[in-house]
Amino acid sequence: MEENEAKKRVSVGHLSSILGCDTLIRLSISSKDPSKEKERILEILQRGLKDIASHCFEHWSSDKEVFLGFALCTEDNARKSNNIIMGPYAELKEESKSFRDFWGSECKIRRFLDGTIKETIEIENRSGPSYLALAIIQHLKSIHFDSIALSGSFYNLSPFVPMTFQGNEALKVVRAAYSSLVRLLQDEASTDSLPIRKVRCIPRRYTTAGTLSAIEPPKPLPNALLFDLQSSEQPHPTLLESLPIRLDITTKKYLSPELFSKLRLAYLIDLQRKFSKNLNLSSWIKNGELVLLYKGFNWRIGVEEPVKKGGESNEASGSIYEFFYHLSLRFPSWSGSCWAVRQWISSRFLDGVIPEVSLDIILAHVFLNPLLPSAPASVESAFLRFLDFLSFTDFKETPLILNFENCLSQERRAVFDKSFTLERARLPPLASLTIFDDPHSQHTSAIGPKDLTRLVNCARQSLYSFLSPKGGGLVNLSSFEIHLDKFQDKSLDALIHLLLPKEEAPPPPLHTASNKGKKRKKDSSYPLPILDFDPLGYIWRRSEPPMSKPGSIGVKFNAEALSKTSSSMMKPHGKRRKDSELEANPEAMLEDFRILGKGFVKSVTLLTHS
Repeated sequence: MEENEAKKRVSVGHLSSILGCDTLIRLSISSKDPSKEKERILEILQRGLKDIASHCFEHWSSDKEVFLGFALCTEDNARKSNNIIMGPYAELKEESKSFRDFWGSECKIRRFLDGTIKETIEIENRSGPSYLALAIIQHLKSIHFDSIALSGSFYNLSPFVPMTFQGNEALKVVRAAYSSLVRLLQDEASTDSLPIRKVRCIPRRYTTAGTLSAIEPPKPLPNALLFDLQSSEQPHPTLLESLPIRLDITTKKYLSPELFSKLRLAYLIDLQRKFSKNLNLSSWIKNGELVLLYKGFNWRIGVEEPVKKGGESNEASGSIYEFFYHLSLRFPSWSGSCWAVRQWISSRFLDGVIPEVSLDIILAHVFLNPLLPSAPASVESAFLRFLDFLSFTDFKETPLILNFENCLSQERRAVFDKSFTLERARLPPLASLTIFDDPHSQHTSAIGPKDLTRLVNCARQSLYSFLSPKGGGLVNLSSFEIHLDKFQDKSLDALIHLLLPKEEAPPPPLHTASNKGKKRKKDSSYPLPILDFDPLGYIWRRSEPPMSKPGSIGVKFNAEALSKTSSSMMKPHGKRRKDSELEANPEAMLEDFRILGKGFVKSVTLLTHS
């Protein structure tokens, strides 16, 4: 299977090389000898990016335009996070002069704690340590090749990638508040009769930097009280999301669920009284949980029911989110990548259809894939690898195995492999095995076959559009060939048929004499399936030339399909609502096609026939 995946990627031009780049720039060189000028620029960049990034990709899209890719060095990220490049000792005059000539007039002499004095340069970088290399490239451009046009954002990822990538930095306030609350709960909530064994936060809501605004209270404006007196009277921000916390208390004997629910409620009421009396903290009971306003955030405190002695732990659902939280601390680009994936899912009308935990498992596989030389060090590279994994992986033949630090036992792996080989049809379309779910595929079983097909189709379309920059042939676009069916209407470039068989009359009852010994035919009618416009569905077929400009798409319904589409209730199509539900209709489906084909579809036309 690995050989087949490699062959598929080779057929798509430079895709394999591009995926290994964390930073990729495009240079437009207008000199008489572009190749010689490129060598001079590359020599400057390699000197400036020493121990920070290495040159790994080069592609000329035209005679005067070249793409240069760099892979970031992941070692010693703490030293690079301060944006300071250290040079030679100040007493070395020749080396110091060479350093200043190379880095410019903004160099400074700094004295360090060990008493050494060195030449240094501070690079202006507001996007986080993952983008220090790009900041250095822009700094060197202003000194050595300012006349050369440079673009460092050729990916068409906006608005899927945030402008600032300080995911870990932005969440320091949340983590500090959580650590303080844990100490407070250990002091106030733990008693001799009901000691707290563990305080666990389910951090799925704040591992992503883009969702911080949903939990962070708004900052007061200077003149807000002059016209917003009503909102200032509220003691707590009710519109903010609450961060869930689970307390694991130890009881001397096992209690039934009914008795434990009463104990849990009494425990939380007593805890609420302590917070109100001793610490003057605002809190309230809601849905069997204690909502506490602490350090500017809402915390939803609940109590987990202990299991019987010898039973399995009930922490599997929480441990997967703790694992994602540790990934956000281990990889600086994890938080921004999660945010980008969620923005992309929302733009494709898949939010609510594909569970967030399933997306995080796929993204974790991208970061921890043992077949890759290194994990993605930037949001762009992680996002493109995510789309590449969805586009080229055959999930019918390849399971999603997340063997973090080889924690999966050989026995469990063997049982899963046997089940996947012999009983593939009974497993979910996206079969997965992690150390956090038992049985397997617990966190990916909610994805149905149509949902997975829709997800893969959207990933292929996005990968195609993101790697097609204006004015540059970055990838071999001849590999992205689209198969066009033959049709009579010459005004259209492609035609999509949505056909349903006519409903046949029901067969006579089984007890009649004329039907004895005959099997009843299955009803051939079925609900209209969810279809996507898949521009890369025939990516490896070479029958028609690729579409070089936006085309017109025709969608043809027969009478049965049109009637079912107008009367049925389906999701996730359209914006028209009926009884608080999404209603499937031709206009909504055409709008889906327009959005999915944005960038290479000029128009979508509805055609009907009897």
